[in-house]
Amino acid sequence: MAILKKKTSSRRSSSKGKDYITDEMIRSPWFWIILAAGLAIYFIFLRDSNDSEDKTKIDSTTDCITSIKEIEEWEFLTLHLEELIDTVVPKKLSECQSAKIFSGTAHLGINTKKANKSWIVLTDNKATITLPPIELLDKEIIDDTRTRTFYEKGTISATVKEKMYQNAKRRLKAKAMQKENIKMAEENAKETFKSLFTALGYKTVKVTFKK
Repeated sequence: MAILKKKTSSRRSSSKGKDYITDEMIRSPWFWIILAAGLAIYFIFLRDSNDSEDKTKIDSTTDCITSIKEIEEWEFLTLHLEELIDTVVPKKLSECQSAKIFSGTAHLGINTKKANKSWIVLTDNKATITLPPIELLDKEIIDDTRTRTFYEKGTISATVKEKMYQNAKRRLKAKAMQKENIKMAEENAKETFKSLFTALGYKTVKVTFKK
């Protein structure tokens, strides 16, 4: 399921200390899809109403699209990965050995700051959306709390431990960005945007990726 990250602080509506719209709701694409679908269904019942109600429909749809454009990061695939890294350090009297299993979580998605200026084009009943390429959204991919030592002999220096960490980081990123994962994230992105704009009332929705 995709997760969204806005460039502004998450919006909340609270009363007496209770949150009615949580951060988790705002991050979920289903929040926006359900909201759009709700608006679409609501205005079906009002389609025979007067011009002022038609204007309300247009304004509400415009607000939804504006909110969509304001979201910078959209996550479409979450991967839980592990990588075994081992090393042997020769010493004069004996050698030191270490083997660690590094665990991490990778989030694949898009950053709309890298999209074209007009990445959403709307004409009558058609929506044309050009998304930026799928990328790894994480700066840090390794979860230190889940990393565990498989085997260790002797004293391993901080320098060696750091080299092991950086090696694991490179391997986990490469594993996350494999072609099949990128393709899966793209398919999830297309499905999300098609569902979202269909719910907003657009009969034809075309989603492609920027090359």
